[in-house]
Formats: sequence, C-alpha cells, structure tokens
Amino acid sequence: MSCNVLSLFDGLGGTRLALHKLGITPTNYFSSEIDRHAMAVSAANFADIEQIGDVCKVAEMPVPIDLMVFGSPCTDLSSLNRKKEGLKGQHSSLFYEALRILREVKPRFWMMENVASMSKVNRDAISAELGVEPVLINSALMTAQRRRRYYWCNWQVTQPEDHGIRLADILDPEHFRTYPRYRMMDYKFKDGRTRWDQGWHNDTDHDKAGALTTACRGDPSSMLIDRRHYLMPIVRRFTPHEVERLQGVPDDYTAAASESQRYRMLGNGFTIPVIAHLLAPIAQELKGTKARAA
Repeated sequence: MSCNVLSLFDGLGGTRLALHKLGITPTNYFSSEIDRHAMAVSAANFADIEQIGDVCKVAEMPVPIDLMVFGSPCTDLSSLNRKKEGLKGQHSSLFYEALRILREVKPRFWMMENVASMSKVNRDAISAELGVEPVLINSALMTAQRRRRYYWCNWQVTQPEDHGIRLADILDPEHFRTYPRYRMMDYKFKDGRTRWDQGWHNDTDHDKAGALTTACRGDPSSMLIDRRHYLMPIVRRFTPHEVERLQGVPDDYTAAASESQRYRMLGNGFTIPVIAHLLAPIAQELKGTKARAA
C-alpha cells in the first residue's frame, strides 16, 4: 500500500501535520516551499518530508500522486491589500502554476485553500478553472480564532461542528514572566492607531480572536487586550504558544524558528483542525490506497 502526497506552498508542513492528526503516514510527502524558516520547522517535526523547491520549477513527479494540497498566496486577493490586483498580482498569480501542476499530475484527490475576503470575480475565476465551487468554513468552529477561508475539494465536504473553544481556553499563564505589557492608554501601534475597533482586535472579553496575519510585533493581529486580574486593561503580545493554539498547532511545533518567524509562518498557514476535518472523509481511502505503477 502507498500514499503519495504533494503539498504546494507547504509552509510549516500543515498538510503533513493534518495527515498525522488523522493517523496517516504518507509513503512519500513532497513539499514545494522556498521559505527556509518554514522548511526548517517542517523538517524538525517530520523527517520524511522531501523538499522539491520552487513551485514554478515543479515538473513531473517520480510517483503517482494520491493527494495534492495547495493554498496559493493570498497576498493580492485579500481585502487587506489596497492594490487588489487579484489573480493578476505577482504573488496570487502563482495559482496558475498550481493549476498547471494539478493538470499535469492528475492526483486522485486535491484541495485548495484561500481567503474568503477575495472578490466574487476572483472566486468565480478560481472555481471555473477548478470545476468546483468552494465551501466557506470559519476556523472559529474548531479553534479560538475567527478565520474565514474558502476550500475547493474534489470530494464532498461538510461544515465542522462547533467545538466551543474560547479565547480564554488557549491563553498562556506564563506570559507574565517574559512578555512586555503596556497600559492600554499608553500603547500605540506603529502607524499611530490607538483605537481598538471591533473586528480587528483581540480582547479577553471576547470569545474569539481575530484572524492572524503574517505581521509580527506591533500589529493588531499579534496583540491582545488582557483585562484579567488588572486594575486597568493592559496590551500585550500573544505568546508563540497562544498563536500556535489559535491555528490548532501543537505547542512548540514552530520552536525551530525565531519568535518573529513563528508569528509570520503561523499567520500564513493552515488551521490544522479544519484541514484534518476536510481530509477525514478520504482518510480511509488514503490509508488503503493501492500502490500504482510509476
């Protein structure tokens, strides 16, 4: 029996981690990634990952692929990008490289992930190329983070149940020892903002955190208003453990990278419980996939 997996834009090895969560050990796991920090993290956790480099240089695979997963860059698709170049942008146009590989490799199963804040025009263009409509899932159902993403799969998927995980459930009591904290009235972001408007801040009075981004220190996505046990609210950074938990990643999974890189790659990665939920319907088939001639 064999199970061969190809993960494009693999990052910290999120697909491999989701498969591990499902009890699946691929026969071959090919990772297309160019970020050395993310590659170091995935290698530190899974010795069986085979790095194959830049997605633009991926050609014929040495074995038939059973599962292909890709989350092409959302940089030009996200509503946070003012230019909004969409699929024509320098980064998000890499979707077409993934599409090329998908058509050449012809995997038995495939899945794509991307931001739900993209325009309808871009969403429909992706759907037309892939031949399926996406499912919108909010990571808040399975973690303490609000993170809306589209998932295109060539098998039937369902919404996950609400696991009822709250922000308070993932907070790290050890932050007092190592992480700077400020009085709320004294704290300003790099761009001078001082208001903590609903929708883009994280607050211990709330059940969920906002969506993580690739930003590191001093950005709203990495900061928290902590109202517990103080005479007045203080502002502090999420700890690396807290950021890992917001993405459903085990504590210290990203410890091989520097702190700033941990924030960045986690904000750029998959929500692992959601990916595991999506892959669950085909897990038994992947476990029992018969070896095919290369």
